[in-house]
Amino acid sequence: MRLRWRQPLLTMAAIASFSTLSACGAFSYSPTPLPSEPPAQQSAPSSPASTAACRENPLASYAPGGPLPTPETLPGGSTMARIQKRGRLVAGVSADTYLLGSRDPFTGEIEGFDIDMVKAVAKAIFGNENRYQLKVITAAQRIPALENRAEQKVCAPIGTSSMDNLIKKAPKAIPVGADTHTGCLVLFQQGQVAAITGDDTVLAGLVAQDPYAVVPNQRAFTEEPYGLGFNEKDVDFVRFVNARLDEMRTNGEWTRIYNRWLRGSLGPAPEPPIPVYGRTR
Repeated sequence: MRLRWRQPLLTMAAIASFSTLSACGAFSYSPTPLPSEPPAQQSAPSSPASTAACRENPLASYAPGGPLPTPETLPGGSTMARIQKRGRLVAGVSADTYLLGSRDPFTGEIEGFDIDMVKAVAKAIFGNENRYQLKVITAAQRIPALENRAEQKVCAPIGTSSMDNLIKKAPKAIPVGADTHTGCLVLFQQGQVAAITGDDTVLAGLVAQDPYAVVPNQRAFTEEPYGLGFNEKDVDFVRFVNARLDEMRTNGEWTRIYNRWLRGSLGPAPEPPIPVYGRTR
């Protein structure tokens, strides 16, 4: 009955344990004693540490890379400039450590020490601490995600156009199939997938079932019409229902039904859809 947009569903569920990869290896919040002054034979290089330098001096990556540039003077071609061009800092976080990162049950906001660290880095890159995106990963996924820049697992029902579009439009994502949209939601809640893709109306229903899920505002994959399906032999029934739909578009009934069920997630009803007649599978 209406063109619907397919959008991926992402989450920012309860979060913790921010990690990042330095020039030499992984940095975490487990205690790692550092000498107050590096030994003379292990003096930090004046330029960012290379892989070879890191092998010779494990402490090389801890040395600052010179004065901190402003968001307007980030070195061209640097990782920071690439992040700035993308428009957001992406941080992988887990969901199992209170105080470091968790969702406030009253506000629904993710907060904690780890999240403030993410904000601090985002502010240095953008001049705005809110230009970041959190992605939930497990503790076991932290290092592989950093080393391989691993793509997220995304769920779609098996045998649907949603799965076909996921494979075609997001080839770097890891497709995960389920029998139903609810099956995808279960995988999402278990942390086995990071996102669900589907029609905007379907995603709105999933969000209504899970208070930790959100539908981000992003470009749609496709435009696809919605309609009622009939056996091609029931021509009289098709004509009857088409006449009823015309009546509903005219008397405002379609708009009232839309607002009753979908306004909360998708906003006020648009103009009633223009009918498209034809045979499809």
